[in-house]
Amino acid sequence: MSNKSSNINKIGNDTDTNSLGSPFRISELILKFIKGEISKEEESLLNKWIEGSEKNKELFKNCVENSANPQFIESYFADLEFMPYYRECCELIDSDNRSRRDRVARGILPALLKIAAVLLIPLLVSAIFIINGGKNELLSSKDTILPGSSSAVLVLADGEQVMLGKEVKGLARKPENIVIENDTIKYTKSAKREREYNTIIVPRGGEYVIQLSDGTKVWLNAESELRYPVSFGDGERGVYLTGEAYFQVERNESHPFTVTSGDHRITVLGTEFCVRAYKDESRILTTLEKGRVSVNSGMESVQLIPGEQSSVEGSLIKVESVDTQIYTAWRNKKYIFQEQSLGEILNTLSRWYDMRVSFDEDEFKNYRFTGELMKYSSINDFLKKLEELEKVSFKIDGRVVNVTHYRSNSL
Repeated sequence: MSNKSSNINKIGNDTDTNSLGSPFRISELILKFIKGEISKEEESLLNKWIEGSEKNKELFKNCVENSANPQFIESYFADLEFMPYYRECCELIDSDNRSRRDRVARGILPALLKIAAVLLIPLLVSAIFIINGGKNELLSSKDTILPGSSSAVLVLADGEQVMLGKEVKGLARKPENIVIENDTIKYTKSAKREREYNTIIVPRGGEYVIQLSDGTKVWLNAESELRYPVSFGDGERGVYLTGEAYFQVERNESHPFTVTSGDHRITVLGTEFCVRAYKDESRILTTLEKGRVSVNSGMESVQLIPGEQSSVEGSLIKVESVDTQIYTAWRNKKYIFQEQSLGEILNTLSRWYDMRVSFDEDEFKNYRFTGELMKYSSINDFLKKLEELEKVSFKIDGRVVNVTHYRSNSL
């Protein structure tokens, strides 16, 4: 996140982990133990590490008692095809460590290890140590703001409201063309001639996935709302969006797919793109990953190709080439920030973590940062890394993050 030297982050510093593999291997073994999927050979390795020191025993105990939800960690591997990257990253780290072992011994952290350990591989966040002044301490704070979860409110055509999450509440009679599975609601084609609309509302601290009757899949981010037909009929397939959504549109050249946000209208045949259209933001962003889309602001229209993004402010449209991952990674349970202002970063995160942000000075909002954060990680560690740049400090009070002048050891 920065070229600035920072504290070393690693697991189980007291024990020689070289014989057991990289620190990430220890995290993986703890995770497998928690999930009951550890083999005898792996358990033997884990026990060897646990018996290596009292601190390792305490760490293992804390991980088991306060572990992150294994399903979330498992989903990182499944949705992001994470394992190949994980192995490659660990190999590079181990290679880098061997070539610069004398630097590690002096406490200088290789940049790759720092990035991977802190930002890219948040395996068992509670198991990560921060070494400060030669003393190991678990990353902690008086107050911790936990991430959001899969949750939404479904409003049926008759006004009935259904709470969607780990449990479905308020559904008196399930419509025949609706299937609810985990964090996804799926619609099948209906024989009804009269077009009915449903609305799905995702609150702050929530996310949800919907599969429309034509097979189109929509990922809704926090504080978003989508209005859509229960079943698409003849003609175009139209939905209405407020907030942020990623669309994976089922191709149908006879029936174009449209997304409307106020006067802003996007038309596609079959493609993958993201729309960010929050009411409290002046711009509407459309980022295209696959296919082609037409963006109409009410006054002018443009065509986008993959890798392009349109920005609509008022009736004016600006198009530029972008790294699409920065704008779409949230769908894969990850936030990426590239030279973004602190105001923009915390505004985005405030929706997912359902928190408020208070700045002591308005100028703090303009400081720019680059970094990554897995969606289901605690925000505390991310804020600690920002603090290492010595520009601002953060203090968490309940669900409020206060941004103040830099001072050491504030979190």
